[in-house]
Amino acid sequence: MTRRSNHHTNARHGFAIALAALLTSTTTLWADVPANNQAGRRLLNQALAAHGGLDTWRSYQTLNYTIEDFPLGEKAPMNFNHTADLISRRHLMVGPNYRIGYDGTNGWAVNGAAAGIPARFVTHGNFYFVGIPFVFADPGIHVRDLGQQKLRDTTYDTIGISYERGVGDTADDDYVVYLDTETHRVAAIQFAVTYKAIRGEASVEQAPRKVLTYDNWQQVDGLWIVEQATFYSYVDGKAEGEGAPYHVTKAIFHHARPDDSLFQAQADAKVDQTHK
Repeated sequence: MTRRSNHHTNARHGFAIALAALLTSTTTLWADVPANNQAGRRLLNQALAAHGGLDTWRSYQTLNYTIEDFPLGEKAPMNFNHTADLISRRHLMVGPNYRIGYDGTNGWAVNGAAAGIPARFVTHGNFYFVGIPFVFADPGIHVRDLGQQKLRDTTYDTIGISYERGVGDTADDDYVVYLDTETHRVAAIQFAVTYKAIRGEASVEQAPRKVLTYDNWQQVDGLWIVEQATFYSYVDGKAEGEGAPYHVTKAIFHHARPDDSLFQAQADAKVDQTHK
């Protein structure tokens, strides 16, 4: 799933995961949604505050970080540097022998075969996990209280995240977000893999589910973002498998916006059409 917002304001192989970039500017008026969603919004607001605050997140225009051992795609694990325009949600990933970007309209790749994953999918995908929980405050998202649930023998407050019809490439995506009952930080997310190029011939209802546990957090420029996270398969209500961890390092936020040229496709880049 790939989402973009204009709001200023052998385990590794199986972890091809769907993320989204908000492609609309549709807003949700929380006063108009059912009471259960109001409760979910309150829990999300607690999580946003526990991670440093939405106002602080929205005060920045650029995020740069390095990812090590990202367990995604045919060539996993991936190692790359990522620059994100937090306003337009344009992205640039630079790996050892490839460049992958999103220019605001198209995903593109130079030597994309070396990465082994669709450009449009991976640029937004890896950023979305780093941006949690703040990306859940984007327009076009519905939040609801799911009560307390257990994951790996620990009880969490949980909220459900879903998307308005027409939002992103895969509006059928959904998340269950597990929140620590004491710190209110995100402990894990459970989600469906619905991006067509990844799930193949399986229906949306049959799309495999994954769990991502947030194992360690780091404070960067006033915000708590992920330092280590681990993917698991989600089977019969449980996180299973040996797990595939990855790390986020060298993270830094900037108040200045990145130069537009950074995200423009090079002459030898190939445009990604896998979302169609």
